Amino acid sequence: MDENTLFIAYPKGIARAFFRAPLWLYRLGWGDLLRGTNLMVLTTRGRKSGLARHTVVEYARHGSKLYVISAWGLQPDWVQNVRAHPTVTVQIGSSARAATATLLSDPSEITRALLMFRKRSALHEYVLERLSATHDITPRVLKEISSHFTVVRFDLADVDTPPPLAGVTATHRVWGWAMVTGAVVSVLVLLAGALARQGKLST
Repeated sequence: MDENTLFIAYPKGIARAFFRAPLWLYRLGWGDLLRGTNLMVLTTRGRKSGLARHTVVEYARHGSKLYVISAWGLQPDWVQNVRAHPTVTVQIGSSARAATATLLSDPSEITRALLMFRKRSALHEYVLERLSATHDITPRVLKEISSHFTVVRFDLADVDTPPPLAGVTATHRVWGWAMVTGAVVSVLVLLAGALARQGKLST
């Protein structure tokens, strides 16, 4: 997709923090809990710094190939990084694998990848509609507009890659659990208060 034609706003501030929240779950050792969400940690090498950079992306898998759609075209740092350094590390659950990234240009392969995401849910179909600015998300139409999408394929391979996302130390893990528990309790208290107020208003 052309980065100058974005139909979904690039995340900033709180939205950016929300998208990066799963990184902390991985650091706390909860990566296996995210297996069912098809979220993985992608570790790239910074195109300027050469340092390991971590981000969370949603993937679709076909054999030893993983596909990721960039909702913001070439704009994300991870896309720029894989263009400069295609060897990466992917973490799914508690396992980490090396992979080689390829920015797709073949319309047929892009279409296959898009259809894998489309089949998942109505939400994925809606996102594809937003990204392509069309309401006719059929295989034929997707192939015709495949150039609107930025899709990256990751081939699992034995290559030298940047270090995977490391877990936090035992001491920090305890604090992390405490923070997560506190956040959950706070949400439950607020929810209970809201329900109580709603009950009073209805009586």
